[in-house]
Amino acid sequence: MITVGFSTRKIDNNFVELLKKTSGIPNIEVIPFENNGEYSLTQSYNKILNQSSNNIVILCHDDIYFDTKNWGQKILNHFKRNEDFGILGVAGSVSLPSSAKWWEDFSKMRGIVNHEHGGKKWESKYSKNKGNKIDEVLLVDGLFIVFDKTKIKTKFNEEVGGFHFYDVDFTFRNYLEGVKIGVIYDVRITHKSIGQTNEQWEINRRKFAEINKQHLPNKVKINVLTDDDFRVMVCHDEFDQCKPLIDTLLDNNIKVSFLGNLVSQSEVKKYKSRNIQFFNKKEPYGYKLGDGRWGVDTPNGKFVSERGRLYKTKEFDYGIIHTLNQETSDFVNQLYPNSKIVTTDNNYGDVSELINKYENLING
Repeated sequence: MITVGFSTRKIDNNFVELLKKTSGIPNIEVIPFENNGEYSLTQSYNKILNQSSNNIVILCHDDIYFDTKNWGQKILNHFKRNEDFGILGVAGSVSLPSSAKWWEDFSKMRGIVNHEHGGKKWESKYSKNKGNKIDEVLLVDGLFIVFDKTKIKTKFNEEVGGFHFYDVDFTFRNYLEGVKIGVIYDVRITHKSIGQTNEQWEINRRKFAEINKQHLPNKVKINVLTDDDFRVMVCHDEFDQCKPLIDTLLDNNIKVSFLGNLVSQSEVKKYKSRNIQFFNKKEPYGYKLGDGRWGVDTPNGKFVSERGRLYKTKEFDYGIIHTLNQETSDFVNQLYPNSKIVTTDNNYGDVSELINKYENLING
């Protein structure tokens, strides 16, 4: 069924019993590995892996507890429903920059982890809760790594010394070998630590980045028809001219918003039932219009907003902006200079061509 292993300075039988009682799995195998620094974490984990009797193996920290009951059964269910996944975790990222600091861009992180320290508990929410769905990523955090032994391509790299960066190295190397990796949301864990880097982490990061420089930066390729986070913002002055495009996107279950003018209340009501958001050009998505009353926080203090001036309030997080003419493209490019823009006329072609155009642009 499931094997759970962990490396620890001194075996705590209470923790072993906690794993058994909360898993919801009868006869779960728990392998504690007592290690006072004689072995690196990669060596410890390979020893646990070699001892494990089951194909589904969990390697975790020894300072966690579960906020989810029957978490073991949930993990088994994920592997049954999603046979193409080989590695799962509770936190990870869809991209890895050249620096190899996978948390460098918070918007690319996925998962939810609770933390507890100094008598306080809080939630680190890297992305929205998606229930029993899986987000595809290219690495997961070593707090809690689950994998099917029959699907991984490589074990832990024992050239990674100490207790840091083993997780990035293990999961990313498997990703490069074609192993599908995911983050799950229906198993919640509390980590009794705030998680900090140190000199050894930095040494291992630099070594990893140098060894893998031909593969970095890297990111998970998006399938716009299945990715829950992919959204398109359609931008044009007149909503009616965009309706064929918007209807096509909605019919293919792609999330859409509209940025423009001239939208009748009847159209707003009709399309809001299909979960479209509407934004006016006078106050575009991610911006707020100054009115001379609300305040603006700056490094030099708080100032009253200037009437009629746009203030940026958040980063643009749509996958694609789709416009129907060059003038509109120029307008949105000024607002969102780092965005991916597709410009077509009303005759945007077959939907498969449109999807290919989106994917080529966003994955290029």
